Amino acid sequence: MAIITSGDLTFDTDKETSGQFGEAQAIEAANFLEGLRAQLDAGEITATEFIDIGSPVAELGINRAVGVEGGGGAAALQGAQGRINKAGFINRPGDPGAAGSIQVVPKLPEKFKSEVFEAVLPENLDPEVRQRILSEIPSDIEFGTDRFEIERERIRQQVEAEQQLTERGVAREEQLTGLEQLLQQQQERSFRQATPILTEQLQTRGLLQTSELESAFGREQARLSGAASDIIAGERLRARKLGLGEELDIQSASRRFQSQGLQREFSLADFQREAQVARQIAELGTPRGGGKGRGEKALGAIQGISAIGQTVSGFLPGK
Repeated sequence: MAIITSGDLTFDTDKETSGQFGEAQAIEAANFLEGLRAQLDAGEITATEFIDIGSPVAELGINRAVGVEGGGGAAALQGAQGRINKAGFINRPGDPGAAGSIQVVPKLPEKFKSEVFEAVLPENLDPEVRQRILSEIPSDIEFGTDRFEIERERIRQQVEAEQQLTERGVAREEQLTGLEQLLQQQQERSFRQATPILTEQLQTRGLLQTSELESAFGREQARLSGAASDIIAGERLRARKLGLGEELDIQSASRRFQSQGLQREFSLADFQREAQVARQIAELGTPRGGGKGRGEKALGAIQGISAIGQTVSGFLPGK
């Protein structure tokens, strides 16, 4: 027995799928979801919890209400479906609801959208990064769609990649700091080794007791310091290029995710439109006398146009 609970609400999924209660099955689901929505509006549960807890209940209820899995009083079932819809769950867009199990998607106010996306972000994420990520979410995304799920995964992977990028940046900075210390030590050793040589050269030239000694030492220190600075500058530039390249990779991957989401949305919309047209044509029926009717002829024409479109698309640029 599978029991779904939230606060004082309970729903028995095994009982609901047993087919023993007729219209009461959808009504009980509607009751549970209305209570769940009240908990959401009162702030007792999050939008993510509402979706996770309510989705299986809504799917059972909707399937009962439209008669896919069971029957019952038409008015009561229609009322239950409306209540489930009002609570925050609707049929997946384009789902004909004619056969099989109908899938549902949440339909919540806009204010809950960022909360659902925010649930995939780590708690220790920098507030500025969090705000930037959430501000990038397209406003036209609907809950529960494939594009919605792709966008959530995009954000999760982008944040994970950016955190790894930050960690690598910190590691590189630590390596550069260590290199600076090593170069400083090497610079000091080199100066100590150069001191007696410079002293001997100045003594040979009779300049040991003049200001030239201080100048010679200063020039040598500047030369050694300049060489170390050049090395550090080169390494910092290389690290910066690596970081920029990784940032571009993250942005490119993010754009690919967004493109996939849009392509998926448009592909589903095209499929749904074609399926709807096919159903409408089929409903025209066949004529008396056994010949091809308007529906069958029109359906054949549609299929022919679709085939031509596929052939032509093979010659279009970018295919």
